Amino acid sequence: MAKVTIASPFGGYEGEYLAAWLEHLRDACRVRDDVECLFLDNSLDAEFHARLEAAQRVIPAPVRLSDERLRVGDPMTSDGRDIQVSLMWQRARAMVQTEWVLTLESDVLIESDTIEKLLAAIEPAPAIGAISADVPYRAGFNQDGSWLILGMAWKMPKRRHPVSAFLPEPGLNPPPVVWHQPAPPGGVEIVDGIAFGCSLMKTETLCEVPLLTTWPPCVDYGYDQVFSQDIAKTGKVVAYHWGAPVGHMKRFEGEEYIELRELKEKQDAAVLV
Repeated sequence: MAKVTIASPFGGYEGEYLAAWLEHLRDACRVRDDVECLFLDNSLDAEFHARLEAAQRVIPAPVRLSDERLRVGDPMTSDGRDIQVSLMWQRARAMVQTEWVLTLESDVLIESDTIEKLLAAIEPAPAIGAISADVPYRAGFNQDGSWLILGMAWKMPKRRHPVSAFLPEPGLNPPPVVWHQPAPPGGVEIVDGIAFGCSLMKTETLCEVPLLTTWPPCVDYGYDQVFSQDIAKTGKVVAYHWGAPVGHMKRFEGEEYIELRELKEKQDAAVLV
């Protein structure tokens, strides 16, 4: 019987790296007999949907494919994409039947031991509501002009003038601060915010904690950062696993897609020299 559902939303723009993503997913499923996959296709692209149908036959785990199309806002803007992804997680709530759910976004390359590491950290720690793998992200530039690659874990500043329980007022609150140096090195750290790129949680947590599906003018955090803050309202915390690195495909300003994990490892190694 499956224990973990790997839930993944698709927008149809993953074509350039879908093969690599599927290869990593296949390897992760091959070493476990307690996982199933849920593909949430929002592409409106028959050819792309056919590729996902073909993938069902090569993944060594049960795969369910949902093609309920959810179009809200402009998918070519970051807010539009965030709203659609958030709506797809809403759809996942009604479909996940296992005790645990791993939110695996379609540009994150999972490793074969990722689920094992995340489960080992969260199962004996009921105070942790969700835990993220180490997902690299370009947060800016180093002094030499190279990309600054950080882990997607945040320290949220205290809100001085909250509009509601979780929505900050624009202009009065600084953006989230990305944490870089792990503490403890290679281990699990309690943080204020994590992303949905590769995060494990109880299915009941995904179902019970609210998810933003509209973007009021006062929102300057992403839906996953707000989700992290709302987990805190349940009395639990979110954690980041620095010892569970995964890949992340990203393209910025018209550049080609680049896998950020290798860049982050080189950058971190240079800091230690």
